[in-house]
Amino acid sequence: MAIVLILGLYLAFAAAAALALVDRLETMVRITQAVPRIALLAICSFAYLVGPRVYGLEYEDAFVHEAASLWRSSHWLDVPDGFYATVCAAGSAQECVVSGSFGTQLIGLSILLAVFRSVGVEASHAVNIVSAIAGALSLQVVWSILTAYVSSSLSRSIAIALIASATSFYMISGSGFAEPLFVFFLLTHLSSYLALCESPPHQPTRAAQWVLLMASGALMIVCKKEGTLLVVLLPLYDVACACLKGKGQSALCPRRLALGLVSLALLLFAIFAVRILDAADRHSADIGHPAFSLGYVTGLVPPFGRAALTIGYFGLLGWLTLLALPIALYSRDRNAGRLLVVLGGFSLLYVLHARHNAFVLGASVEPEEMVRYLYVEVPIAAIFVALNLQYVLHRCGLGLPRRLETIAPCGIALLAALGFASVIPSLYRQREDTASDEYANRTKLLDADSSRSGRVVYVSPYSTALIASLGKTGLVVDSAVVTDDAVKSWLRARVGEGVSLVIDRELCKLPIAPASLAGCEFLAELQTRPK
Repeated sequence: MAIVLILGLYLAFAAAAALALVDRLETMVRITQAVPRIALLAICSFAYLVGPRVYGLEYEDAFVHEAASLWRSSHWLDVPDGFYATVCAAGSAQECVVSGSFGTQLIGLSILLAVFRSVGVEASHAVNIVSAIAGALSLQVVWSILTAYVSSSLSRSIAIALIASATSFYMISGSGFAEPLFVFFLLTHLSSYLALCESPPHQPTRAAQWVLLMASGALMIVCKKEGTLLVVLLPLYDVACACLKGKGQSALCPRRLALGLVSLALLLFAIFAVRILDAADRHSADIGHPAFSLGYVTGLVPPFGRAALTIGYFGLLGWLTLLALPIALYSRDRNAGRLLVVLGGFSLLYVLHARHNAFVLGASVEPEEMVRYLYVEVPIAAIFVALNLQYVLHRCGLGLPRRLETIAPCGIALLAALGFASVIPSLYRQREDTASDEYANRTKLLDADSSRSGRVVYVSPYSTALIASLGKTGLVVDSAVVTDDAVKSWLRARVGEGVSLVIDRELCKLPIAPASLAGCEFLAELQTRPK
């Protein structure tokens, strides 16, 4: 049922987006719209080619979506564990002996990848391609929001330049994480909400806009659980503003009431269908501590803040967002206020959430570990800065001269290109370093007997990374299931057929390796058994 629902959501989203684009096509082909859009698309396409492809090296999160899509594309009829991604724990993705859900990763991204694989698109690093496309589409939505709500060409130019000069935007867009697809749906949901909320009350709204709002919201949630936060914050902020201004009745106008009902429906979907509360319990069980706690704030705020303000990660965006905060509070602009609440909500969520088992046991968190989460806030922060900069320019009577407005699109494209050019060296180095770390810590094991493809079983706590690298037919066993009776019988049979075992040298030494002593003894016995 979950698979059918998600496929239906993707179809509904595609249909609604197509209808919405038809209405705006005439506007989008004008030079004021087309030049910046083409420039942003070209930049994202080129960014994908800078350096080697990398998944991201965040324990197994960066590999799970590719591995889950490989498994799902051959097992469409198998019932998933609710909305959690299923991966092969022993065997191959095509012929799996034991499968299981991986942590708390949801299936929004892996289902999309599996659809592509099922229709014959068997590209290696498929998740990187989809992630890069999602990043490019996210910038297109950002540009749509800027053109709709920021009239100052100078403000729009600076916002685009800020994103284009953020190295980490390109590191995550094109990685193996779910964040790029999540951000695309988040921005689409935000754009749809603003369009419905800001349009005049007497102006009729198209059904496609409502479908786009609901489908993007649901897909946002099934990609990343924290999407639930957005569907709660937006209507609550608008109701609170109406009540504070003594206009509580306006919060109950038909359109606002409909927006509230959509948000309520999405919240109920997240709680009862996606079971986001269960996800917190599962994470708590994994680390042996609460998934969310005020006690984590002191350990996470410093690296979170340092990452946000590190020019090497996000350029000047973090600093300008800080400078824009008092302006937003003074200007009381509705859209700036909405974005400020969203930025604050996500920031609070990320510093309350336990990073990993080592963190709750006292290990420090490095700033680079927070970059993945800050990526979610990059486009929102850029729009926030543009809105507040526009307010300052308007109050000071500043702006581009009228004769320069005609060439503003070219200027915006040029600023974006210059911003991207400034991060190319850093982007290349970061990808090279990440690729080297991924090889040393995840996939170096594949070098052993690599010439005998299909005649080797790799046993490792990092099975998801190995499956993502090997594809559908690679034989891999996760150390967590070594003692499973079905796996033991399968391993005995494979060894009897002359298949070699390649065991991670650190398997029985790593504290994170779930293999028991009995499992290690069993593997040692298999390795010494005559063939």
